[in-house]
Amino acid sequence: MATGGRSAERPPVPRRDAADTAGAADTAGAHAQRSTAARPRGGAEAEKKSAGRDLGAAIGVGVGLGAVIIASLFIVKAVFVGVMAVAVVVGLWELTSRLEARKGIKAPLVPLAVGGAAMVVAGYVRGPEGAWVAMALTALAVLVWRMTDAARGLSEADVTAGVFAAFYVPAPRDVRGDDAHRGRRRGGCSRSGS
Repeated sequence: MATGGRSAERPPVPRRDAADTAGAADTAGAHAQRSTAARPRGGAEAEKKSAGRDLGAAIGVGVGLGAVIIASLFIVKAVFVGVMAVAVVVGLWELTSRLEARKGIKAPLVPLAVGGAAMVVAGYVRGPEGAWVAMALTALAVLVWRMTDAARGLSEADVTAGVFAAFYVPAPRDVRGDDAHRGRRRGGCSRSGS
């Protein structure tokens, strides 16, 4: 009898003795080990689908940080500079720890953190020129720090990662252009003819 184009009859399954069954179990077990090593088990797949964070707490922290940043902009500008300096240091810590964990590259955090905060403060006090001077001093400090670390020696990868981190996280950026920045700091456009 055929249902939907398929035959209802199945071919007979050959019988196996105990030795064949043990060999097949070993082969099946080895196959199962290979296939489970290639992909995570059912529980790990379920964990991988979630973000691993409490959504309510994450939203609360985000709203709280946003409120602190906006309040610091409206209350005292120097407080905003402090908040941004802390954000830069946290960003540098995150980047250097990920580089070390995943690639084994140890960018020196101390000169990066000091230099990153200095770039933010120098950019506020002296403008883009001050931030770029702080950037150059940070790159020099990363090189000297790694040269004096006798345990690791001079590693080109560590120095390169340190300079990359200094450019990537707190690098001075003036998207308005240098002339527009100077004009706004000095009071904007001048009046003529009145």
